Amino acid sequence: NYWLVSLSLVLAIVASFAALSIAARIPFVERRMLWLWLGGGSVSMGLAIWSMHFVGMLAFHIGIPLAYDVPLTILSIFYAVVATAISITIVRLKFNNNLSLLVSTLFMGSGIAAMHYTGMDALKMSPEILYDRKLFVLSLLIAYVASFVALRLFFTQAMNAEAAHRIFDKARLYAAIVMGIAIAGMHYTAMEAAIFDPRSVCTAVGQGIDSGIMSILIVL
Repeated sequence: NYWLVSLSLVLAIVASFAALSIAARIPFVERRMLWLWLGGGSVSMGLAIWSMHFVGMLAFHIGIPLAYDVPLTILSIFYAVVATAISITIVRLKFNNNLSLLVSTLFMGSGIAAMHYTGMDALKMSPEILYDRKLFVLSLLIAYVASFVALRLFFTQAMNAEAAHRIFDKARLYAAIVMGIAIAGMHYTAMEAAIFDPRSVCTAVGQGIDSGIMSILIVL
């Protein structure tokens, strides 16, 4: 469904901008408010990535009923939020060097990839989904590139109080666009890598979250 594909891209860009705006302010927040801002930045970015992923999943049809295993869906959210929290914390500590950037990128990229493939596993397909190896590796590379772009901005604005406190910043918008495209690119590359058996059935149907309820959760 190309309308939902387009919506997933817009969601990824807008949510990335919001999350980047929060993260840029974190280094300048008073200590008593720090955990609220760290939590807000982590949850907003993590849920932005997760929401984009599941809108993309709702756009996907293979001609059979689909639903999502509850524990695995929650785990996919956990991966995205925790990976973001670790990355933002490194920025907050102002470890403004290449090693810190690479470590943050590793956590963020791994979190995005773990979120996606755990979300795919939540379909509980039988036979199991297989993946084209080359496209699988490419999807991981895109996830790390997306993370690098976003975190590079984090590190830059961690040293720029004026830019961090602006509601609108061109550099932040450009980074959000690149990151949104990269997050969506990772998702749809990974979907292209997925190989479904023609006899596939979704064993989560009747036990997990159906598409209608998932739509409501994403909007919330």
